[in-house]
Amino acid sequence: KDAVGPGEKVRVWWEPTDDKKRSDYSAAWWPAEVRDRHKNKYRVRYDNGDEEDVHMDHVSPTTLPVDFGCESVPLAEGEFCEVSNASKTDPCAWLGRISRGVEGGAYLVEYPLHDSKPEKIKATRVRRARILEDGVWRLIKPGQTWKDGEVTSPSELELIYEDQLQNELQAGKKAQK
Repeated sequence: KDAVGPGEKVRVWWEPTDDKKRSDYSAAWWPAEVRDRHKNKYRVRYDNGDEEDVHMDHVSPTTLPVDFGCESVPLAEGEFCEVSNASKTDPCAWLGRISRGVEGGAYLVEYPLHDSKPEKIKATRVRRARILEDGVWRLIKPGQTWKDGEVTSPSELELIYEDQLQNELQAGKKAQK
């Protein structure tokens, strides 16, 4: 992981949890500012003023290669995505998976790391989920499944390069037949 310094804006992954105070906000990336670094953890301050120490594996840059609603190719069934909550005051991005496309420029999105029910989301609030690994933004391999509790972070999933996406989607379609 590339080190970030004090004052830098980052996004922090909140793992799924049973903690009632955080469960509604977990399985999402939240904006924060790095305050300090101690070994493999960063001290971060969130927009609401709360501070905590988080493992460096849960911290990534705020700027991704593609913004919400700006993918050049529509997302396909089984692809992992980020869903913007579209909040101006407390923005976050939930990890989702495309269940299917629906009419009117929207997707039916399920939340594999959260207890929320699938919901119809406008395409303008969705982008492919990307994880920064060794300085390269990679996609989460489509179609992965797991048992409840086995995965707590998208970085634990198998990642692929963008140019592998179409082959993975085709392989997934063949496996379903």
